[in-house]
Amino acid sequence: MFGIDDKNIIELRDINYKGILKGMDCSVKRGTITGLVGKSGVGKTTLINIMALLNKPDSGTYYLDGKETATLSGKRKAYIRNHEFGYINQSYSLIEHMSGEDNIMVPFYIDGKGHDGEWIYTVTELLGIKGLLEKDVSLMSGGERQRIAIARAVVKKPKIIFADEPSSSLDRENKDEVISILKGLQKEMDSTVVIATHDECIMDICDKIIDMNDKQIKFF
Repeated sequence: MFGIDDKNIIELRDINYKGILKGMDCSVKRGTITGLVGKSGVGKTTLINIMALLNKPDSGTYYLDGKETATLSGKRKAYIRNHEFGYINQSYSLIEHMSGEDNIMVPFYIDGKGHDGEWIYTVTELLGIKGLLEKDVSLMSGGERQRIAIARAVVKKPKIIFADEPSSSLDRENKDEVISILKGLQKEMDSTVVIATHDECIMDICDKIIDMNDKQIKFF
């Protein structure tokens, strides 16, 4: 058995899940951007959900920051998801008929704790959404909703940002902006970013690509 590499914040070994993932091995180095690429149905969303502690593998071992996740209690996993992870999914999962600001603040409403107003101001500046804070999300465009979803994912300065197909429903201009935003936030927070995508333009900001079609790993 080889040892844990302390440069990796995520290590998956021989992961199997419902016939979708078979013997999957991969790792994510802390402070980098890793892209999971491949055609639809190859298991990108499944893998990112396992990494985000939303799905439990049928077998195999998942080490998060050097600790085996199988030993974590349900309460501890919930804490990690809300305090150490940020998750951006392709459907945004915003709460309709609530303002942009209220959607951004949901992570704080969940745990009932205070927030860092200076950091939230910085996030709204970086994302260019100050004018959307009072707007009902049901009235927002796809690009605007995506920015609100990104803001919600990063307001707690997560160690890891997971993004599932973040550019799938956007036009090229908005795609480029979202890619630039993710790169900027990763630098600002020194976070680790994992992006599941079939969009080749995402590769431009990745330090590492895991091609799930043939399990090839490429470094840039």
